[in-house]
Amino acid sequence: MLQLGAPFSLDEIRDSFAQEHPAVHAFFAAIPPEQFFAAPPEIWSPADNLAHLIKSCQPVLLGLKLPRLALRMR
Repeated sequence: MLQLGAPFSLDEIRDSFAQEHPAVHAFFAAIPPEQFFAAPPEIWSPADNLAHLIKSCQPVLLGLKLPRLALRMR
């Protein structure tokens, strides 16, 4: 499984996302389509997990691009 270590600084977090992207892609690309979309009862399919990763990481990455002051404004 993937091991991210402990990124703490903004640059470390950005670098971790960039470094892990190819590994995540390769992991999900290796799953046959019938398994990728199969969802046993009450368990997420690999497709569901990937969709969740995308939906949860995109706002984080967007937030990392914003100046700190912009994050404090509501």
